[in-house]
Amino acid sequence: MADWLAWGPIATAAVWLAVIGLQVSRYPSQTSTEKFLLCTCACFVVYAAGDALVFWAPSASDAWLAEVLGVSALTLSTAFFVLFAASLHGRPVHDLFLVFAPSAAMISAGPILLAAPPLAGGLGGLAFLPRYNPVGFAFWTAYVSAYGLTGVVPLYRTYREIRAQAQVSARRAFAFFVAAATGVALWIAWTAAVAILQLDAPPLFSTVLVIPGAIALIASLPPAHGTLVSGLRRAKARQYGIQAAFLVHNTGLLIDSRDVWGEVGVDADLFGATLDTIQSFMRTSFPFLGDPGLRSVAFGKRTLLVERGRHTYLIVVIAGHEDEVLRWTLRDLLREFESRNSEMLRDWSGRLEDLDNAGELLSALVTPEEASPHASPRA
Repeated sequence: MADWLAWGPIATAAVWLAVIGLQVSRYPSQTSTEKFLLCTCACFVVYAAGDALVFWAPSASDAWLAEVLGVSALTLSTAFFVLFAASLHGRPVHDLFLVFAPSAAMISAGPILLAAPPLAGGLGGLAFLPRYNPVGFAFWTAYVSAYGLTGVVPLYRTYREIRAQAQVSARRAFAFFVAAATGVALWIAWTAAVAILQLDAPPLFSTVLVIPGAIALIASLPPAHGTLVSGLRRAKARQYGIQAAFLVHNTGLLIDSRDVWGEVGVDADLFGATLDTIQSFMRTSFPFLGDPGLRSVAFGKRTLLVERGRHTYLIVVIAGHEDEVLRWTLRDLLREFESRNSEMLRDWSGRLEDLDNAGELLSALVTPEEASPHASPRA
């Protein structure tokens, strides 16, 4: 029993750390939704590590500090989880203070109201076991449960939206929903057992948290992740219509383009040159901003989005509301295109026939005008 308790939190921390590593290695640059997810996972890692440190602490004061660290991390994870779920569902998060204010209050009061002196001489060879003040533990339980359920609701709504569009993608979305729901259910079960049986808070939750972590890890693997993004894009497609797409090499040469306007469309070469001029102006006039590159330009009811790769960048013109799912789609398509043509793109001669899949990539993006939910007159 002692070995299981000692190594369980370590396994949990390792699994959630693997989820972080997989996400960061796939995308060095993260959107706000992905940052919320990474912060949630990081808090789970710290929480599990805090419980593990309690077991092997050399003194009671060190064990108490580890206990406070774990409590604070789990408290903060719930706020990031709510932000992740709401952002994934498409709800803009305008006021972070409203989400983090209760978390900050709980973390501030934790060392006084929640964490009690650790129990020395725990099970087997464990040095200490964490203990909690009963009154503070009740408030903490209510807080974590409320935030957990608040986050599960938008995740379930996202799953239902995807299920209505694509069954295969829905299975991947369901995995994320199950991971979140399992975590909340395990939390409620653990806290109920502590309250009813009046236990000295055995740190079982930091161990069983490995279960939703394993589900999230499997759902984050490349094949599952790609299918999930595809389903999300279908579910959110009614929010916008992609009317034009341009694939441009970093040298400024246009690789290929597609648009819904046909012969009366834009001059692709002039468009690319104009965009390059705008970006040069921004770099020259505002050097203190660094060189993040132009990401979006709004004009009237349309928005121009720019997504950058290593050798190329993708520009799309959309009518409607941009969301992060579209950003993920552009990033994944650009990444796939560059992986197929990595050698040619390093020293591209300007010949389209030297590159594979450019036309297919753009054709898959552009929404036929008659099918677009935001079709409008060309004038």
